[in-house]
Amino acid sequence: MSEVAETALAACVLATKPERTLNEAYQELFDFILPLLKKFGCTVEIAEGTETASFNSNRKNNEYEVPYKIFLTSDGSFYIDELDRYLDSVNEISPQDFLRPLEILSNLVDVLAKNEETRTEKMNEIVMARNIVEAICKTLVKRPK
Repeated sequence: MSEVAETALAACVLATKPERTLNEAYQELFDFILPLLKKFGCTVEIAEGTETASFNSNRKNNEYEVPYKIFLTSDGSFYIDELDRYLDSVNEISPQDFLRPLEILSNLVDVLAKNEETRTEKMNEIVMARNIVEAICKTLVKRPK
């Protein structure tokens, strides 16, 4: 939690540098978040948008909007899940698609909390599996041949 607080404070300091573009400011925020994502091996939602898709049906050109979410991954890349596509740079994200910084930090806290719960559950399952294997081994060793 202290790392999250440090990230939030660093983001506030960054907000006082008006000479950057919005995408550059978000990239600086992501640079502070990235070590946490790497440490816990998780991703965080940072943007939402829509893309126009079209298909031809009965000689008609039909268009519809496809909503998508963009995630910052633990390797620093940007991933659009619904489109199964990676973006090479923060500059490929439309500035209006970014979530508000506090929403991104809220998403980060949620992801880290869920990750910790998942890690605890996995550790409990590993311990239980080890105990079962130990019990089986003890039973097999005690059996007369």
